[in-house]
Amino acid sequence: MARRPREATAGRVYHLAQFGHNGQSFLRDETDREHYFHAFCQSALGRGLVLHGWCLLESEAHWLVCPQRNDALSAVLQQTGRRYVRHFNGRWALRGSPWDGRYRSYWLDAQAYGLQLLSWLEWRPVRLGLCPKVFAWPWTTASLLLGHRQQNSATPFRPMEAYWQLGNTPFEREARFSELLKDPPSETPDPVQHLRSARPMLSEQLWARLPDAERALWISRPRGRPPKQSSVPN
Repeated sequence: MARRPREATAGRVYHLAQFGHNGQSFLRDETDREHYFHAFCQSALGRGLVLHGWCLLESEAHWLVCPQRNDALSAVLQQTGRRYVRHFNGRWALRGSPWDGRYRSYWLDAQAYGLQLLSWLEWRPVRLGLCPKVFAWPWTTASLLLGHRQQNSATPFRPMEAYWQLGNTPFEREARFSELLKDPPSETPDPVQHLRSARPMLSEQLWARLPDAERALWISRPRGRPPKQSSVPN
């Protein structure tokens, strides 16, 4: 069965992720995460990709992004791969791609689910046992959104509109975002399931406003053999 074409439209927000081959780590330590982060940011700066959030773990990396061009997602991931794989394989004496196939992504209704997804990213390291509590993992966006550090000019980071709507002042926004992260986010809708299916995570209102032809892409029944079991972790 042919793969569904990658949907990427300028101005929409996407959750994209990369996973290690066979669940193996492709971010083994701080040095790897530093190289991967800078490779992604440098590629994003040159190809019109705005970052709204991220979470870099060990065997998975998550990004919340908004392309300014329709080809930005694939172009950034290709360039990141060229820059990072050379570092990773050379450092650890490996060969081949460290990733489990292509990146995965889906269109996110940022107004309805953006803050929930940011919270999910912040809680992901806790859920996977990498740190004891939220805010303790350094490779997320929390320190920027809470005002604990300043944005680096080499990072094309821009808080999403839903974050700005949390308050009229930085103090109000930081306080409300901190309050939002006190409890684990709802798992409904589940970001992992959307990464597996690539189905958009949209509110009923936005779904109803989609053109019939675009909505049909997601409700039509795929033909051919059933897809292979996804390797995306829970």
